[in-house]
Amino acid sequence: LTALLPGSLPRSCVLAGLRQFGHGQSNPTYLALLASADAPERVVSRLVVRRKPPGKILESAHAVEREYAAISALAGAVPVPRAMVLCSDASVLGTPFYVMEHACGHVYLDPNLPSLRPGVRQHVYAQMASTLARLHSVDPQKVDLHGFGTAPNYCARQVKRWARQYAASTAQPMQEVAGLIAWLSSNVPAADADLGTGAVCHGDYRLDNLVVDEADGFKVKAVLDWELSTLGNPWADVAYNCLPYHLPSDNERLPALSLPLPAGVPDEATYLGWYCAARGLAGPPTPREWAFYLALSLFRLLAILAGVQARAKAGNASSASAAALASDDTIAALAGAACSIIARAERGAGPAPAALAGGVPAAGSSNAACSEPAAGPGGFAVSGLSVRVRALRGRLQAFIDTHVLPAEAAFEEHAQSDRRWTVLPLMEELKAKAKAEGLWNLWLPGALADKLAHLREHCSSSADADVLLGARLNNLEYAHLCELTGRSPWAPEVFNCSAPDTGNMEVLAKYGSPHEQP
Repeated sequence: LTALLPGSLPRSCVLAGLRQFGHGQSNPTYLALLASADAPERVVSRLVVRRKPPGKILESAHAVEREYAAISALAGAVPVPRAMVLCSDASVLGTPFYVMEHACGHVYLDPNLPSLRPGVRQHVYAQMASTLARLHSVDPQKVDLHGFGTAPNYCARQVKRWARQYAASTAQPMQEVAGLIAWLSSNVPAADADLGTGAVCHGDYRLDNLVVDEADGFKVKAVLDWELSTLGNPWADVAYNCLPYHLPSDNERLPALSLPLPAGVPDEATYLGWYCAARGLAGPPTPREWAFYLALSLFRLLAILAGVQARAKAGNASSASAAALASDDTIAALAGAACSIIARAERGAGPAPAALAGGVPAAGSSNAACSEPAAGPGGFAVSGLSVRVRALRGRLQAFIDTHVLPAEAAFEEHAQSDRRWTVLPLMEELKAKAKAEGLWNLWLPGALADKLAHLREHCSSSADADVLLGARLNNLEYAHLCELTGRSPWAPEVFNCSAPDTGNMEVLAKYGSPHEQP
């Protein structure tokens, strides 16, 4: 290391310790502790060495060179460890490797976050969503990654790539997997062919690839494991990140979320809403497209585990738990979960394809849901809602969590003071933000909004006109939003949905003259 990193390490340092990280199934990774030669007990630098595994490996797998290129280019744009050196000379350590600085923090292996309080769990998930949105918002041209991949037809190529990897890793393909490959090949979303330059995709974005700094407000300090990164379809990244909502819960080796969800862990629709809000998107893909992205993610995971199983049998797996994790039972369970998601999507548009016969779990399976997220804390299920309303609910949840709840103390102090009958500037500030995000007059149903279209001409701007008539929800849809605003006594007013104002507005809307209504 001293020879490879001239000028980057303290003078006269010695290797005081070297240990392999036990977590992870891909590239062997080591923590190198460097100490002063004069005081060997004093550690002066912590480095991480990540190398390809020895022995025969699949083509394009274990791309440490790609990892190094990604974290070098993305430094400053997203949280990554500092890249230090890449060594392609296999004679040094037996295989190519690279060195990066050690990112101190905590890596959470269990997505249920059992050691954290509910509020902190929610914050960690919000950080995970916003960090992924930040990555997908990076302009590849500006970080010199324009040649990092070809975005158009990304998912179509992914299906072919992982089908090849799976075939190369197993002598006897499972029937369920063969049916899954056939369905995926025939159902690639049309938008996948027209991605332009695409987005920088991590390829393996999940909670246990994030280093969280508990001492700094549980912020994401570094994103790890970039070997699958490329330019591609960001929704494939998001779907892979959401797999804990869909993994078989009866396999303790898979990082599945428990049901009901632990307090503070958002349901899938809320999490997607946070991501969409951070990127400025109107909403997630259609249910059928989302089913494709989830099924592709499950297929990719099982293809990766098939490769892990093959390496374990060959004696060159990267960790001792590889064989247990990549068992035939686990791979079959992942195929079954994917088939279940597909079957649910197909039931909305016709029968499931015959190619999946035998691979679809019973209708009562806990993993059958795709378009309807699981119940959240307290057992409240967000079911039967359209994609548009689910996305709106997610945006509303994100706004309340980010802006309203932190302001409650100021609202309460004002309400208890002798100034309680005056207008609080903070409330007006949040109202303006809610308007700007399209979260305004959510109570106004579509039929009543149609009668008030003439009021748009009284608006001072086109933006105000666009939000004046609300989201045009029916009572059931609006009830799902009230479940969120009802969690704070101040939230309804922020969104112009508080009583008795809404009742007064409804009276004017129904019975007032055009002169009285503005």
